[in-house]
Amino acid sequence: MKLAIEYIETKLVGTLLKNPRLMGEVLETLKPEHLTTPKSRLAFECMVNLYDISRDINIDNIALLIEDRYPKSLDLKDKAIDFLMTSMETSPDTHNVPEWASTIKEAYNKKVTQQSILEVKKALESNSTTVEQAVEALGSISEKLAQDDTLPGQSAYDLCLSYLNKIQRIKDGEEKVARFQTGFPSLDRILGGGIYKGGTTVISGRPSMGKTSFAMQILLNLALQGEKVLAVSLEMTKEQLAGRTLFSISQITEDECLSSGATEEEWEFMMAKLQSLADTKDSFFIDDASKTPERIFGSILKYNRIHGCNIVMVDYAQNVDLQDQYNHVDLANFVKKLTMIGRDNNITILLVSQLKRELENRQNKRPLMSDHSDTKKLEEVAAHMITIYRDEIYDPETEKPGIAEVSVIKNRWGATGTAELNFIGKHTRFVDPMPSQVSASLSRSKP
Repeated sequence: MKLAIEYIETKLVGTLLKNPRLMGEVLETLKPEHLTTPKSRLAFECMVNLYDISRDINIDNIALLIEDRYPKSLDLKDKAIDFLMTSMETSPDTHNVPEWASTIKEAYNKKVTQQSILEVKKALESNSTTVEQAVEALGSISEKLAQDDTLPGQSAYDLCLSYLNKIQRIKDGEEKVARFQTGFPSLDRILGGGIYKGGTTVISGRPSMGKTSFAMQILLNLALQGEKVLAVSLEMTKEQLAGRTLFSISQITEDECLSSGATEEEWEFMMAKLQSLADTKDSFFIDDASKTPERIFGSILKYNRIHGCNIVMVDYAQNVDLQDQYNHVDLANFVKKLTMIGRDNNITILLVSQLKRELENRQNKRPLMSDHSDTKKLEEVAAHMITIYRDEIYDPETEKPGIAEVSVIKNRWGATGTAELNFIGKHTRFVDPMPSQVSASLSRSKP
């Protein structure tokens, strides 16, 4: 019987690998623990995880997932991959998938029942076991089987009550609010307290508006608050990003450093600011090697597991290497999967995006929601959408020189509006007129 069940598991997994759309139907019946062997349970659990975060279910992704999420099961990796390879060699049979799932589940239930009966029998043979204890042990069999079929949902009343209790705990100081402060008080006020944890925040604008610098300043502010952050750069090298960060906080230009323009006092000031970054050594990371969707997802999960990085910036969406010719649908799928990874792992995503160039053909070039038409998925998944606009880019005679309009055009949990920040061009640095404790600690007093 065991060999027969293992054969059915092989056929089922092989069919699911070739027809991932059937996973939803199978998961109504089957869970990873229902499979018979450790290798098949590990392989199927990885398939379920990939399905839950909308990533492609294939052997390469399963191998990466085992390395990222199951370090204690690495000794099973080769066996699990061999099981999957064998499964792929079987002929798929979509018609029998529901029957196979039911058969595997019934075999699991039978196994649980037999094990429980043996435990009860052993207890009855013991002189120290009472009849009441034996009856209670028998009752636990049905309870265990019933728990296995627990529905995934929960009543709206219970959920609302739980959420109300959470709000009360936040008011009483027993729990932190589910937001991150960006370090820009004017922006945080519009957002309702900061960026919502576990959500996706889109930061967009046309070239030269300062999107990357703005997102990097937010990451640095969060790292200085004690958060673990990761920057995934698809455009600039890690050295370029690091240099921009250093010159921004020290307010000395690279040209000044390379020439005799920087005084000894300014050099000392820059070194002091570099030392101030020492606190972020184990909390602020930059990855410029991950370019394809799967490598980006893998990097995010790995840094989350190893270093606890719970805030990730991806710069920028349109630079993701989709390998095939640029495709709006592929980009939309990347954005969707990125958001689901963030949601399922409580990772906050800052996604930098380029706005379409058509907006420059109109008189008022301030960004609109429709300017994100590269992928409507951005509008659908974003908890917050923030645009950056500097009028001086288009009008040298502007009435707002050195002003960046940072606009919240979508806010799932609050209001929309615009914060006007000062932009120091030569340092690519944004400064809030209302300084926060974080931004004040990075400000420069002239030596």
